[in-house]
Amino acid sequence: MARLAPALTVLAVLAAAAALAAVSLRPFPPPGGAQPPAPQELPPPVPAGGPGVRPQDWLASWETGAPRLPAAAAAAFGLRPPPPAPGPGALPPLQPPAELRAAVEDGGIRLRWLPDPANPAEEVRYRLTRWAGEGAAEELGDTGELQYFDPVRCEGLTYHYRVRARMDAPAGAPTATESAPAAVSLEFPASGQWSAEGLGADGGIVLVYERHGRRSGPHPAHLGQAVGDTGWFLESLAVMDTEVRIPTTIPRFDALGRRVIIGALPASRSREVNQQRLLATIRLTDPCGTSWNLELLLPEGTARPGQ
Repeated sequence: MARLAPALTVLAVLAAAAALAAVSLRPFPPPGGAQPPAPQELPPPVPAGGPGVRPQDWLASWETGAPRLPAAAAAAFGLRPPPPAPGPGALPPLQPPAELRAAVEDGGIRLRWLPDPANPAEEVRYRLTRWAGEGAAEELGDTGELQYFDPVRCEGLTYHYRVRARMDAPAGAPTATESAPAAVSLEFPASGQWSAEGLGADGGIVLVYERHGRRSGPHPAHLGQAVGDTGWFLESLAVMDTEVRIPTTIPRFDALGRRVIIGALPASRSREVNQQRLLATIRLTDPCGTSWNLELLLPEGTARPGQ
């Protein structure tokens, strides 16, 4: 027994220490003798992804279940979940046409583009919109081709174009889908020319319009009326007398009155002479609403009405 006494003493000390630790870990009861509330347990870890997991749960910490990050911080760190895949019957997102370009051709503007390789190879059409100068937008319609010819009627303006790829909604789908627009702008140079061929007995003027080698007219024009089928309107007209210098040639003679011959050809002298003519000052409005002030010289020998 004397040998076992030290061991028993050690065991007694350890038992007393364990009892004291158990008592110290218990919460003190609140005043009044009420029982303390049960300890709160942390929520179970939330897996990052998988079926049935909400985006707000996905953004929570998978180790601690701590509150999720703010949306801005989650987006900054790339923690936002990917967008959901299109449902059955939904149309895929489209990319705008590639390498859109414009070129001036005879009578209009030619647009060309390439399909984006990310778009479906079939069933894609292209919608075109045009702005002429500062005018309003005009829908040019849809095409299934990779080019479009716009027969513009107004010259001297900058034309702005937008081309979108689009797909019609299949049966059961709510709406069609369109891409963002591809854009291009081009100035169409002024090449048409007006000329006056005479004056009408009723106070009008006879006009001719030539564009790209094609002649339209003569058209008898009157104030406030269309000039033939050109789409232009005559806004104002005034006729006045003017003097112009006309180049002419005069045969050359020597002191004896003989014709001068140079290189086996009769020689001539060039000079300018003054000539009285009529000048018409007019204002025309093109089909796009732009006004043009022109001065047109009437043909030689044209007289005012009644003279």
